[in-house]
Amino acid sequence: MKVIIPAIVGHVPDDMVRCLVAFLDFCYLARRPSHTLEDFTRMQDSLDRFHQLRVIFIAHGIRPDEFSLPRQHALSHYIPSIKLFGSPNGLCSSLTESKHIVTVKKPWRASSRHNPLKQILDTNVRMTKISAARIDFGHRGMLNGMILTITRDISLIAIYLIHQGQDDEDDVEGEDGPEVDVITRLAVKPVSSTLLARLPQELNCPYFVELCRRFLFGQIYDDPDLDADLVELENCPMPDDHVRLFSSASSIFYCPE
Repeated sequence: MKVIIPAIVGHVPDDMVRCLVAFLDFCYLARRPSHTLEDFTRMQDSLDRFHQLRVIFIAHGIRPDEFSLPRQHALSHYIPSIKLFGSPNGLCSSLTESKHIVTVKKPWRASSRHNPLKQILDTNVRMTKISAARIDFGHRGMLNGMILTITRDISLIAIYLIHQGQDDEDDVEGEDGPEVDVITRLAVKPVSSTLLARLPQELNCPYFVELCRRFLFGQIYDDPDLDADLVELENCPMPDDHVRLFSSASSIFYCPE
């Protein structure tokens, strides 16, 4: 805040500079960790000078309707409040405002707007539980690495065991049942679009492009004798450079009981 005064000197009327100096003096005195009677006298003097000099903003048409600002009115309550309750010690009202955004505004936007209080409370309870679960999972080491990387590593190990003839002979065989196509529906609109080359770094998955190419191979060549994980990468199709990202998707498939 101190840089404001040197920056405006010579560009605005002198009384405006003096007004801001008085205001900043009051602010710095109010933010002290402790106060004496001398500090209260200096604060009152700075506040009186501020109220006396602020008419310059009315005279120059900056505030033609005079002043009716709650925060400026609150300045007059600082000295009595400090005497009653102690020094604010740098307390800032933006702390409660930031909490208000998280606990009230965002849950309200996520509600149906009909009787929103219960929905807001439920959202806060659920978000608190999710945060607690995330901390617990982190302590257990369950959040280390990316799920795509872990899944790929497990797949590579399984492929290696199959080729070595060490696969488990007691694996459960597939159940007989009606064969239906898997139906996958993406969200109506993508949340964003990006270049395919950027995704491996953003997802922390260096094999992401390779996984996409093998996935496309399996989708294009629906042959049970062809395993996309065993095909040479050069034979797998290359996706488009630009990809769209969807926040959600739904799949319908048959699962035997």
